[in-house]
Amino acid sequence: MTPKTVKELEQLKKDLIKTKSNKEALADLQRTIEFARKIVDFFEQPSPELEEWCFKNQPGNGNMSKKEFREYIRVQKQLLEDAPALFKRLEEEQNKTIHYHLLPQVNHINKIAHSMAKKVIPSNLDNININDFKISGSGTDITFEGNGIIIEDGIKICIENYSRINYNASANTTKLLDKIMISCHERNSPLARFHLKEYMDLRGVSDEKTAREQVKRDLEALNKITIKFRGTGRQRNSWLDIRLNGGRSGIYRGYIEFDLSRDTYSTIKREQFMYIPDEYFKINESNHPHAAFFCRKIFLHYRTNLGRENQDIISVKTLIESSPKFPNYEETYSHFNQKIYEPFEKNMDILNESIDWYFLKKNSNTEVGDIPTNYEDFLKARIKIIMKKPYPDVKKLIKKRKYYLTKKKNSYKKYKEKKQNELKQLENKIRG
Repeated sequence: MTPKTVKELEQLKKDLIKTKSNKEALADLQRTIEFARKIVDFFEQPSPELEEWCFKNQPGNGNMSKKEFREYIRVQKQLLEDAPALFKRLEEEQNKTIHYHLLPQVNHINKIAHSMAKKVIPSNLDNININDFKISGSGTDITFEGNGIIIEDGIKICIENYSRINYNASANTTKLLDKIMISCHERNSPLARFHLKEYMDLRGVSDEKTAREQVKRDLEALNKITIKFRGTGRQRNSWLDIRLNGGRSGIYRGYIEFDLSRDTYSTIKREQFMYIPDEYFKINESNHPHAAFFCRKIFLHYRTNLGRENQDIISVKTLIESSPKFPNYEETYSHFNQKIYEPFEKNMDILNESIDWYFLKKNSNTEVGDIPTNYEDFLKARIKIIMKKPYPDVKKLIKKRKYYLTKKKNSYKKYKEKKQNELKQLENKIRG
């Protein structure tokens, strides 16, 4: 819509910047500018006679007065003058948002994302029933119900009937879960819904049959997951269950749908989120089995520590623990370079669209350090992350974080002073 007044012009600028799709905004602005240019070109040399003619043949079916029409022409000229700055602003906004997706953050969902691909294997088949399983890697447990259980920091991730189903969770399953969370956030609904082809474009795959089969396997894996929390208060000795899926799950008329259980959805807070780059969804797990987990952890760490000194610094230990398939030293038979360092470097380097990285010197947050030559130094090493793509504007988030941290600090200080005064009063009472 072409603005007729200065007020409408200002509102147009605001609406263009706020619009959900920057591509649509750029197209709308282009159309508006072209119309304004035609109007201004036609009336560049106005005369009383021409103005009279224009007034009789004006846009808007002749409903404008002469005064309104003069302002209309002036606004079109102003719009043309502002056009370069508007295009630049929209392109900057597009660069900020087109590479990233807003992914809601919930602690137990993150635990699932980084843990559900751990392999559950039969253990001690001569001594126990074949339906008894334990978890490989850190955090082990045994269940006598044919279920796989992964324990992560007080949260149990239970895979129902593991011994009876073809459970095959992977980095692809984690990506689908993240897309489901993104969709729920965008729709403001517990039901995630997006087209299979949209997901294929996001993943960078072209074979629809293969993609459909992969999505079905991933949905089957997600359907079997129950989250178990350690209770509090009177239930502190119990485990409280929340199912991930709340009902609908599958591909319907080309659309992927997954209904989060109401209990799971109720734990999602809109103000808690991270930005995840397009590159994350396109990583090929076959060639780089750890890269997606590394990428997810890096951007989670970056968002969690906004405004802090360690915002762009992450430890090697944190990264390798984020990948459920990364081998430990004992599993590699001491082949550090071939089995540990080289795979780590390869999986980090593949993230070169989004980040650059290097090892930090000990006790420094900026100087380049040496590449670790043994497993012990490797675990102690820290990495500097340099964002290559424009990161979304987070000044308000940093300001908000600092405000709450200061508020929390002051509250604790007052609480401490209160307790000290109570203690002094009690001491004086005892002495008196």
